[in-house]
Amino acid sequence: GAFRMGEHLLLNSYVQTAAQRLEEDLRKLSHPSPSSNMTNIDNNPLQAVMHPAHNNSQQKEVAQLKNEFVSMVSHELRTPLTAIKGYAGLLQAYSVSDRLSRSESKSGTGEITPARQQQYLDIIMEQANHLEVLIGDLLDVSRIQAGRLALRFCNVNIAQLCQQVVQVAQQRIDQKQAEKYRIQCNLSPNLPLVWADPDRVRQVLTNLLENAIKYSPDGGLIEVLAYPHHTLVSKQAFSVSQTTESASQEPLIIHITVRDSGIGIPHEQQSLLFQP
Repeated sequence: GAFRMGEHLLLNSYVQTAAQRLEEDLRKLSHPSPSSNMTNIDNNPLQAVMHPAHNNSQQKEVAQLKNEFVSMVSHELRTPLTAIKGYAGLLQAYSVSDRLSRSESKSGTGEITPARQQQYLDIIMEQANHLEVLIGDLLDVSRIQAGRLALRFCNVNIAQLCQQVVQVAQQRIDQKQAEKYRIQCNLSPNLPLVWADPDRVRQVLTNLLENAIKYSPDGGLIEVLAYPHHTLVSKQAFSVSQTTESASQEPLIIHITVRDSGIGIPHEQQSLLFQP
């Protein structure tokens, strides 16, 4: 009985952050100390020779990329923060209406309806969630660079996941541009369960859908296709316990494609897709 419902919600919002910090602290405890790293370099002449191989031009290029990245991130983080502060300020300003006289409230100054209040709170929560996603992306970048991006695999109903992502994207776009875009799933029947990280699949699919919307200024149909395909990848990448295929068959891969009728990417720029 020490906490009320609102305090429980507040504490729950910090659970994931606390878990991430605990994970980072445990990783630091298990990470070799700097002294042992120096010993390894000293005992490995090849590594010691290769270490200073970066010339000044490469270092300048890296520094420039970092500066551009920091500038971009600062702009991206400032956008939802501005909305959060703005709408919270509106609620704060309207909160004085309780102290206003009845005549002032009737005249329209300082009055806020429950529907308008709910709208402001919804916007604040939406932007706070957006900010949380951006910060999560930053953490992903640091984890990828450090080689610490962990994937949590499980059996995933890929058809259901695609439908959920499409439904969320359609609802979001309808709030801003109703009937301009139509997002639909074209899925092969009876798709099997897949062995994947559902959060990462959802993240990639959401990003592709957002790009399809952003770069289809004229609107129209956006499709998510999922279909099975046998491929000759190494069978060692698949857990035998997680598949019902016989040993003589190639592993079954589910291909997911996002297709739109937007402006596309010029051919000469496609080679730059996976560069910083």
